[in-house]
Amino acid sequence: MSSGIVDPAFKSAGRAPGIEIWRIEKLKVVPVPAEQYGYFYSGDCYIVMSSIGTPPRAWKIHFWIGNKSSADEQCAVAYKAVELDDSLGGIPIQYREIQNHESKQFLSYFKGGIRYMVGGIDTALRRFDSNTFKKRLFHVKGKRNCRVQQVDLSVQSLNQGDVFILDSGTTIFVWNGPQSNVGERIKGAEIARQIRDEERAGRAKIELIDESWASHNDFFKELGSSPGSK
Repeated sequence: MSSGIVDPAFKSAGRAPGIEIWRIEKLKVVPVPAEQYGYFYSGDCYIVMSSIGTPPRAWKIHFWIGNKSSADEQCAVAYKAVELDDSLGGIPIQYREIQNHESKQFLSYFKGGIRYMVGGIDTALRRFDSNTFKKRLFHVKGKRNCRVQQVDLSVQSLNQGDVFILDSGTTIFVWNGPQSNVGERIKGAEIARQIRDEERAGRAKIELIDESWASHNDFFKELGSSPGSK
């Protein structure tokens, strides 16, 4: 039975078809801007709700737990998922999602794949600033339900069977390992375009690395290494 208490962040939740996402910030529920959908910080917990129908008559509530999130955040996200469920009359179906082990249903909401980011709310997306920007290396895995994991900025993170994206700020390198599959290569290129268009307003160069995967000077230099290191 509903307690009648609804978090202000949920006041208009579930009224339109599609997905809505909230993040637990300092144990409070905060809506995630649409342009950040698909980014998940390992130090945080999220609620993702899918509203089905026009107007919606069914809902699916997923609470996602980052592998570096605190016990308090994990408790808060589970509690708030129940509160959201209550506010919709107990009709929604709830799912618990763990980083790296998400359900196919959850992954299907993000057509461009999901991106695992290092850190938590303090490192959330900000407008690009060349003076403070820090290079990032992403590991692309999976051709259908794609996961993108931020990994250590090191040549040791690379392997020849997958695709990696090195975001240096002004240039976004897509390094296609020689044993990577076509689906992963397509996803890598798509994600590079998303970073360019959504985070750089189109003002960044994308460089695809295929045949020169072992000898691309600029790519290995950005990793503090030299060609032939991997």
